[in-house]
Amino acid sequence: MKLKRFFTVALLAFVAMQGYAQKAVLTATYIDEKKLVTETKEDFSSDAPLDVTFHADATGIDDHIVAYEWHFRKEKETQDLMVRYEDDTQYTFTESGVYIITLKGRLTDIEADIDSASIKITIHNSKLEFPNAFSKLRSEERFSRNAETD
Repeated sequence: MKLKRFFTVALLAFVAMQGYAQKAVLTATYIDEKKLVTETKEDFSSDAPLDVTFHADATGIDDHIVAYEWHFRKEKETQDLMVRYEDDTQYTFTESGVYIITLKGRLTDIEADIDSASIKITIHNSKLEFPNAFSKLRSEERFSRNAETD
């Protein structure tokens, strides 16, 4: 067991010296306000409700086995809203707020953590497009059409 730990520490030290960091890579895919499929690794904002698919990947892991953890929390909160254990996951944001999604990875075959990745998503209240069923213009049009048919 001591020999295995020695080689694990030696391997991680070698990787660190080479500047070849083992990092989690987080990508978010969603449909933006223009109805375009958008894929990003950067922070973004959109309106609720918003369906986002999160994809996990890692760099510098060679042939190691990676297990992923997705941590969802609201900004300024200390507790996670949820934690998921899968390569890719989907979530629908229905409430306004600022959310931090963090992807953590662990090389399970050598029991070593890799650098995590995070993305910040700002969710706004959904917009109400005008005219719509509740706008004054539509109500007057409906009223006048009903009066004409009576």
